[in-house]
Amino acid sequence: MTIHLFVKSWREGILIHSAKGELKTTYSGVMGHADILPTILHLWGIEPSGWTFYGKNIFSSSKRGYVRIFQGHVVTDDYVIINVGSSFDEAKVLSVITRKEMPKTREMRELYEKVQAGYQQSSWIIRLNLIPFILEVQRNEVRNDVRTPSS
Repeated sequence: MTIHLFVKSWREGILIHSAKGELKTTYSGVMGHADILPTILHLWGIEPSGWTFYGKNIFSSSKRGYVRIFQGHVVTDDYVIINVGSSFDEAKVLSVITRKEMPKTREMRELYEKVQAGYQQSSWIIRLNLIPFILEVQRNEVRNDVRTPSS
């Protein structure tokens, strides 16, 4: 597979249908499967505070403009970091528009390292089976929020 096909193949869409037909909008930025649950909760009017999600609601102003895909590649709206080794120094950066290699920047390095660290953190959560523990902590926080009167 060429890099051109690689970049093009990750520009897929998702359609969310509302039975009432109320939502008529599009989102053309980068998103991943991890963004689906927070987005659907938002569309249902549920804004969970204190919950842990790797993804973000795509309609949120704090939505990040990147997603990590297989083998550690990072896709943004403007460029793709192709992970060809074990560090950013070995990676290649390609423009999404021109599909040509771009010079690397400090901001790209910081994003790459942040994304890889987040992936490692989520991998450890899965490997150590910490999801039930995290859910219990979140349930307790929700119970405490419900019992705590507003000031």
